[in-house]
Amino acid sequence: MFADDTSISYSADSLEQLQNVMNSELKNLNEFMIVGSRQRINTNQDNNKSSRIDDHEINRVHSVKSLGLHIDSHLTRSLHIEKICKKYHPQQVL
Repeated sequence: MFADDTSISYSADSLEQLQNVMNSELKNLNEFMIVGSRQRINTNQDNNKSSRIDDHEINRVHSVKSLGLHIDSHLTRSLHIEKICKKYHPQQVL
């Protein structure tokens, strides 16, 4: 993580509402992640859609590394465990 990295969390009832909040407050955002249950995320029609602020495209990611933790959009531990295992045992296949 670099000094200019920032993690910001918002809660919204819809993707449209979330996009409105992002457009009004986050001018330097490069990527975003939607966090929720598999069922809730899969019900959204624009599931893999990127977003835009002015002419700047913001890419959706499904995981991030923050403070040494690998966090996925469902807040499971499996991605973090997989990354740690590969780091310490790169020759083993999981």
